[in-house]
Formats: sequence, structure tokens, C-alpha cells
Amino acid sequence: MRSLSFPNNLNQDIMKKYWIFFITLFAGSLAAQQADLNGTIASSIDAADMEGVEVELRDAQDNTVDMFTTGANGQYVFTGLQPGEYRLYLKKSGSPLEYISTFDAVLVARHVLGVAQFSSPVSYLGADVNHSGTITTYDIALMRRLILGIDTDFPDGAAKGSWRFIPQGWIPQNPNNPLPELAGNYFPVQLNAGANTFNWTGIKIGNVN
Repeated sequence: MRSLSFPNNLNQDIMKKYWIFFITLFAGSLAAQQADLNGTIASSIDAADMEGVEVELRDAQDNTVDMFTTGANGQYVFTGLQPGEYRLYLKKSGSPLEYISTFDAVLVARHVLGVAQFSSPVSYLGADVNHSGTITTYDIALMRRLILGIDTDFPDGAAKGSWRFIPQGWIPQNPNNPLPELAGNYFPVQLNAGANTFNWTGIKIGNVN
């Protein structure tokens, strides 16, 4: 392979332009092989952008790659990543009682008793307050204890936050029992070279109305 060479009498300015060209070409080649990840997180309650959501990006071996906390626009972004498989962990803390009332506990009780089943996957996720993957009388008891001020948070509230998250537009394979499909506390994402957009919907734990 022949190496690049320049005539001795080549103007220094021209040489500089040559090197800028080759460096730019090399940098562009590297950038074309990298992946970016971005998206917006909105509330299922009022579709408002969610501020203060902690987004943790991990690799396929569950090692932390980077973290991002959303601002007022509900957006997150990670840049300069290698294409491949990653995991997203989303968490938002806040008042456990926010958006929860005795009416929510009544609706969960009616669902458990078979009087009126939930018609939305969002309600299923909101009712499973202890993250057990099922909705039982124990969830109702935990909601009542929180409403009455006996407890100050749901189990694992400090670790997992007061909200759950699903991909925007997510349609479960079994609408009548979507909880097993979200058994893990992370979401796998496959990143290709270039821009990758994944938007999310936040569901307040305990809110089913």
C-alpha cells in the first residue's frame, strides 16, 4: 500500500486543508458507526411532559453506561453509543399519595371481586402497588393504609419510585392480564447506528381512575 506524501514545495495552507479533509472524513466515519438514544416521557394522567424522571442506561450485562434526569420538557438523550442491546431503567420519585383517593381503592376492590374488571392496561399497572405481578386484596390494604396515613409509602417505593413506565403506544398481548409482560424492572432496547427514539408513558402507582 502506498503511503500519502506531499511535494516539498506544497503550500502549507494547502497541506493544512488536506489534513482537515482527512480528519473530517475519519471523524465522519466514526460518527456514522455510533448510536444516539433519545425520547420523551409523558404522564398517562394528563399527557403532560414529566420532569424529574431518572433514566439509567445499562449495557446488556447490566453495567451502568450513563444516566440522565429529564427537565421540564420530559426529554432525555444519550449520545456517542455503540450500536447494540441496552437496558433502560426509569424511575420517578414524589409524593406516594399524589393522584390517589379512596375512589381508586374502591375501583381496585371492584376489580378484585369481579364486579367491574379493568379495561385499560394502565389501570392494571397502577393497581399493582407492591409490584407483585398480580392484583389482590393486599394491594387494596396497602392503598388504604397509605390513604389513612398509617404508611408513608408503598413497599419498594424508595427503590422503585412512585411511578411505573411503559413504551408509548404499548399494546399488551393479553389486555386482560398485562402484568406478566412487564415483570422486569427494565426495558430492553436495540440501538442501531444513527438516531434511535423511544418515548415512554408514566403511570402513577395507585391511580386507576
